Amino acid sequence: MGNMVQRGRSLGTLEGLKFVGPIPSPVSGIIRSTNPLAGRDPRLLSNSPYEQGWIVKVLPYALDGERHFLSTAGSAAKVLGEKIVTYRARCFKAFPDHEMVEIGTECSGVLAKLNELLATISDGDAVHLVSDDPTAYVEMVRWTEQTGNSLVEWRTEGSLFHFIVRKTR
Repeated sequence: MGNMVQRGRSLGTLEGLKFVGPIPSPVSGIIRSTNPLAGRDPRLLSNSPYEQGWIVKVLPYALDGERHFLSTAGSAAKVLGEKIVTYRARCFKAFPDHEMVEIGTECSGVLAKLNELLATISDGDAVHLVSDDPTAYVEMVRWTEQTGNSLVEWRTEGSLFHFIVRKTR
């Protein structure tokens, strides 16, 4: 705390399953506090970005000269929306820790594999499951009621079902 940081310079490093890179400071200023919770539970950055998922608090010292580098929520939403379309990104309510793609497999087989995966992962982890079984939604609802795990979100894209399941037991 109390360290100075320049706009664009790294506040730290973000490491994920598919990404490692710097976290650039949006403004120049003095670091007032850091969030120890973010280091212990990085999922907070995705799951609670406006409450517990902050990284550092910076007191800006050159805001008048740097304000034009910042975006409004409306302009950022437009730019991000265009990038989501361009890169065909999928945005879910929870960032998946694990991926399962089961095409051409009956739902009972998919759920057996999901149970095997859940037996090896930590409570709170999220799984992105993709299935083309037309009964997938009904079976997934039944499965969550039986197992007590949470169906965070689901959607269809053409003939594919996307589910985000959180291990809660």
